[in-house]
Amino acid sequence: RSDHPCSPNSMWRRYTFTRYDRFGPSNDYQPFYIRYLDNYTEPIIVEAEDALAYNSFGDFKNGERGFTGSGYRRIWSNRGPSTIPAIEWTVDVATADFYPLSIRYALGSTNYQFPGNENHPYDIVVNNNTIGTTVDFLFTEGWGRWHYSPTVFVSLNAGNNTIQMVLGDTTKSTIHIDHLRIGLERRAAIEVNGHVMTTVEGIKLSEDF
Repeated sequence: RSDHPCSPNSMWRRYTFTRYDRFGPSNDYQPFYIRYLDNYTEPIIVEAEDALAYNSFGDFKNGERGFTGSGYRRIWSNRGPSTIPAIEWTVDVATADFYPLSIRYALGSTNYQFPGNENHPYDIVVNNNTIGTTVDFLFTEGWGRWHYSPTVFVSLNAGNNTIQMVLGDTTKSTIHIDHLRIGLERRAAIEVNGHVMTTVEGIKLSEDF
């Protein structure tokens, strides 16, 4: 089979259709629909440039593309003991509850350049209490490629809360931190002929296209 996706005999053609695509009055193209799955509240975003950076851990930068706000912080993971927070945010919530927390970051150093640098473990400390799970910030394949860390659920008080990233391993090099997010991406379903084909996160619908 051809490896060109436009070839009639392309090896990729088998991934193009599902059995539901053929249901309906036409054998050519079927319309698809996107609908949101649940009620949604916009997440709270706190930029890294609005956070405190300790012990020269966090230089302000804006040289890479794709960040939100006015820039990001370059965190130097090897500039201090593991007991010192690298960065600290203040987050205000209306109601005491458990909230999903994730951090948008980029890690572009490769294994080849810095052996073992593909994972930066950090402890998350909320109101001086370390959550039970260390969060792994994995290699993102480029300094301009931003990912969210794994989501953890944390207990926040009504009003102001302090959230810190504390170094788990000071032998690593740098990591770029864009912002802290309290909340989740919006989930949506893609439907064809009334059948849910897949669900996606982070989608934004717009009539401006």
